[in-house]
Amino acid sequence: MKTKKNIKSIAALFLCVILMLTAGCAKGTEKGQSAGTTSGKALAEMNDIPADGIITKEQFQSVAGKEQKIQFKGTTEDGITYVWTYDCAKIQNPEDQNLKIDFTQENLEEIKKQANDANDALQMAMHGKGVICVPTLEVTLPQSWESNAAYLVKEQDGKLAKMSDVTVTNDKESTTLVMTVTSLDGDCYVIGGVTEEQNKGADAANQSSKKKDGKEQSQETQEESENGTDSADADVSENAADENGENPAEENNDAGQDAGNDKKENGQKADAKDPGGDAADQEDTASASNTCTISISCATILDNMDNLKSSKAEFVPSDGWILAPTEVEFTEGESVHDVLQRVCKEAGIQMESSFTPAYNSAYVEGINNLYEFDCGELSGWMFSVNGWYPNYGCSKYTVNAGDEICWVYTCDLGKDVGDNSMY
Repeated sequence: MKTKKNIKSIAALFLCVILMLTAGCAKGTEKGQSAGTTSGKALAEMNDIPADGIITKEQFQSVAGKEQKIQFKGTTEDGITYVWTYDCAKIQNPEDQNLKIDFTQENLEEIKKQANDANDALQMAMHGKGVICVPTLEVTLPQSWESNAAYLVKEQDGKLAKMSDVTVTNDKESTTLVMTVTSLDGDCYVIGGVTEEQNKGADAANQSSKKKDGKEQSQETQEESENGTDSADADVSENAADENGENPAEENNDAGQDAGNDKKENGQKADAKDPGGDAADQEDTASASNTCTISISCATILDNMDNLKSSKAEFVPSDGWILAPTEVEFTEGESVHDVLQRVCKEAGIQMESSFTPAYNSAYVEGINNLYEFDCGELSGWMFSVNGWYPNYGCSKYTVNAGDEICWVYTCDLGKDVGDNSMY
């Protein structure tokens, strides 16, 4: 009898322990979940990039939509410093961002060769995926480059595709590179060269330093002296304008820049043929108020005709362009969806969209009678702005002056048009 009582007591005690442990686990789980929603340190205006490079979704949620900018700074063992700047007002769908970069300037001769024998090159190995908005990246190298202009490029199909222009600032002991970045995955390169204006400036500076018979000056030098400047100063000012991206049209092919744009088939190909032309066009567009450029392409279907529904073949133009890049006016506050609707209506292009409550945004189902799934189970319409594929809907993206809006038909969930955020 006593034994039975002892067994019952032990069983009761064991049950109590189990209940206590279960309650403790539940509390611990609840506590862990709570901590998970606020994981990572609170963000300041300037933040150090952690060892693993990851700024968490929860950290970005704390600043998303606010009228402020936050920065993240990293430093390498080689003395390279880099700073990311995010405009919080443009963050709508926060996600983790891996901001760590590994740099190298060695063994890049092949890249320089592809870039029309570029003077300088920098490889940047990134470890993330897509961006939640388009951040600015500033990289400071502990040595001076020869170049005064550069592009950010990426290898695609054996060629260099331009991602963005790069502003170059040199002094005697360092070089600072400033650019926008539309993807955090894989390797990309900054390729640099010397513009024609810089060469002219150097020649003019040398000539102005020479005295003719010890006294004579050229008429140009005399005029500049009367204005309180000399020819060298004037040329430096012109170069400064180039470095700030104000005169990109004056860059020439001798700069070693392989970042000319070949916009066919939805891509911007850097083919070492026209490094400055498209940059000049973009600059002119950016300077015009309330205008943007929009295009509509289904070129990817041309490589996937076997997957296309037979009834839809007649709607695919032979060159893939439903609407070639066209500059249009827009009203302040309009969205990408608004501009697409109006342009299609004016051009007589069929277009159908619907509102998706789950994303609180419009979803474009079809353009020119080409709909999602018409060319495979991974096909449909996507849009990019200035080379970035936003991670939110087209009716939530407010258009800015100078924006380049590209509507493209994908047959592979974005991979075939340059959006690698899903991979």
